[in-house]
Amino acid sequence: MFGLPRPNARCDPSFTRLSVGARQPNPLPSGHSSMRTAVAFVACMWFGFAANATHLIGGELFYTSLGNDEYEVTLKMYRDCDPANNVNGTGFDVQIAAYDESGQFVTSQFFTLSSSTFIPIVLNNPCQTPPEGTCVEEGSYTGTFFLPAGAGAYTLSYQRCCRPPIVTNLDNSPLQGLTCTVEIPDASVTGENSSPRFSSFPPISLCIGQALAFSSGATDPEGDQLEYDFFAPYVGGDDLGNIIPNPPAPPPFTSVVWATGYSVNNMIDAAPPLEIDPLTGFVTLTPTLQGFFTVGVRVKEFRNGVQLSEVVRDFRFDVVPCVQTVLSSIADQGASTLCSGLTIQFENNSQNSTSYHWDFGVPGTITDTSAEAEPSFTFPEAGTYNVTLIANPGWICADTNVSSFSLSPPVTVSFVSPPITCFDEQPITLSAVGSFTNAASVVWDLGTG
Repeated sequence: MFGLPRPNARCDPSFTRLSVGARQPNPLPSGHSSMRTAVAFVACMWFGFAANATHLIGGELFYTSLGNDEYEVTLKMYRDCDPANNVNGTGFDVQIAAYDESGQFVTSQFFTLSSSTFIPIVLNNPCQTPPEGTCVEEGSYTGTFFLPAGAGAYTLSYQRCCRPPIVTNLDNSPLQGLTCTVEIPDASVTGENSSPRFSSFPPISLCIGQALAFSSGATDPEGDQLEYDFFAPYVGGDDLGNIIPNPPAPPPFTSVVWATGYSVNNMIDAAPPLEIDPLTGFVTLTPTLQGFFTVGVRVKEFRNGVQLSEVVRDFRFDVVPCVQTVLSSIADQGASTLCSGLTIQFENNSQNSTSYHWDFGVPGTITDTSAEAEPSFTFPEAGTYNVTLIANPGWICADTNVSSFSLSPPVTVSFVSPPITCFDEQPITLSAVGSFTNAASVVWDLGTG
């Protein structure tokens, strides 16, 4: 067995594609030259994606039955994409191995990247914003395995180093890589089955001292019963010459080594502590210590009281000091709207806010309001109105801005031509008519001659 090139290895740029086969034989012995060439090929290909990537945030592995002993397998990997940390060359390189019930190697496959996306930073408290630089990217990989029924359950595994150099609740985190694994039950015993899969990624940044509540729930294609608990993530790979185990190791897997004072029952400093609803997967906590914390959540799948599979999610909480800077601001009324009618499209220039309450200042009514970010409103009549915008209404960080808007119907003007007269000194009366008020100034140009 040998590892892929270190981050400073040079790769041939012509290596741009690798196909995923439906079935592959067992790999050649690790000393075989063709195997060495194939591994180098894969290393270069994956190094091309997210070049200069950095540390792993977490991951999860799940599958969908396609029938006839075929399974679509999906791996989701998460990495730290903060430009300040792009130093380790940790790209998304994916080899997934399958083992039988006795832990014997069956097959392995290399999966190409299906998609990548940046995970939005969403805080539970709209009063606060996280420090700049927080960035997490998701890489999704999908391929197909052929695993004949009747041979017992199969275990899939993927392993990769490394976690960030400083993880508060882990001991010597760079030496503790990551293992994503899932078990496929024997279809001849349980019938065809697809594993559960988590519905959304948990929040990345947590504000120290602020309560957090989010759903870590999953869905199951067959509607099987799901149960949730916390889980000690597995390690896999290290920074001592085994960055990418080839192939990924078989079960049983080794759990992470916790730093002093931490365990699967105390993965993060929090009061109230980290808790999960076993029936819904709803997670609550109030973090009390700034730092990086590795956390594991597991969802178990049951059918008729028998456990079929379980999916484990390895991820990281970043507890940070958040900044409370909310500003309510309404864009000034443009001159072009002063006489353009009674409808105004408002522009919201507020900062660091997520919810809004508008009051358009119409006397004698309480229905002249809106919760939209940038509403349009039609006033009942011409006049001047004091418009109020509250950013983050109901929160202690709410901010209020009041601006005046003057509304008039569009101005139109015309006059009726007087009758023709032949007397030089006969007075002619010209009357301006149209849409304008009595206070309007009227200027006539009677021409020459």
